[in-house]
Amino acid sequence: MSFRFLWAGLIALGALRAPLACDSCKCTAGDPARGGASGITAGHEHHEDYRWSVDTSYHYKNWDRIKPSHALAINDTAGRHTHAVIDEWTASIRVGYAVTRDVELGLTQGYRHVRQQNGTDPLFAGAHETSNGIDDLRFDFRWRFKRQTESGWPVDLALFGEGLFPTGQVHERGANEARIEAEHQPGTGGFAGTLGLAVSRGWNRWGASGSVAYTHKTEGTQDYKPGDVLRVSAAGSYRVSPESWGTKIWLNLGVQALFENKSQEDGEKDPNHGGQTIFVIPGLAVQPLDRLIFSASLQQPVYQQLNGYHQEEDWALAFNTRVRF
Repeated sequence: MSFRFLWAGLIALGALRAPLACDSCKCTAGDPARGGASGITAGHEHHEDYRWSVDTSYHYKNWDRIKPSHALAINDTAGRHTHAVIDEWTASIRVGYAVTRDVELGLTQGYRHVRQQNGTDPLFAGAHETSNGIDDLRFDFRWRFKRQTESGWPVDLALFGEGLFPTGQVHERGANEARIEAEHQPGTGGFAGTLGLAVSRGWNRWGASGSVAYTHKTEGTQDYKPGDVLRVSAAGSYRVSPESWGTKIWLNLGVQALFENKSQEDGEKDPNHGGQTIFVIPGLAVQPLDRLIFSASLQQPVYQQLNGYHQEEDWALAFNTRVRF
């Protein structure tokens, strides 16, 4: 069986999320035969009968809790800063179009909701706050410039990228009527660009892929510039359903490492941002029809070495649906 597909990039197939307090794992609903729903490396299967695709995703993220009183004490100390986020979710939709069997374009729009407790104002410490609204618009592309062949080249190679535009909301306010920090606004107020390279291979019931991508970000709302991010990912998949079944089922496992630079506020580097994080990402993908794929993944950080004082991630879940027509 041969696979004709396009690669998924950092923003592929609707599993996209608004920028978070620290850059987070980005998981996709890509080709299950090449790594599946784990990591940004999953390939996008191309089907000759379909050029359009619509992908919806829901991503829930839980933070390691910090008591508001503890956050307030940290934030009152010079050179230190932390957050008291409870959890957040982002729902998004992506419309994709296959220009050719090797080139695809996509446009994604999401909605972000953040719950936190005030940890910066002594008069409102512990007060629950929410920040929600439309996030930034994203445009993505991927170009598979080398294909795997049965008797020749052993892998697929692809270039992928993303452009983020400052269209999201940036004026959400907290309990004290002050603007919520830039990191927790639905939008960023700035531009960002990603460029990456991906490789994959499929054989029999197995699939594997890997990628490296770099994201550059510009200064946005509240004179805040998020740190640039380097991502390195690997993923594998195995089809557990028999060949005779009409429904295909894959188990997936991915690993993703993030290397985030320090952010800047008013042109000065913030020692309490950036660092290194490694995620393990098990997933499941189900394809009842050629034009329909469901997937789910758990994103679990297994290593977090963050700069200064910063709230760590706890765990996250992602659910994705892809329809092709």
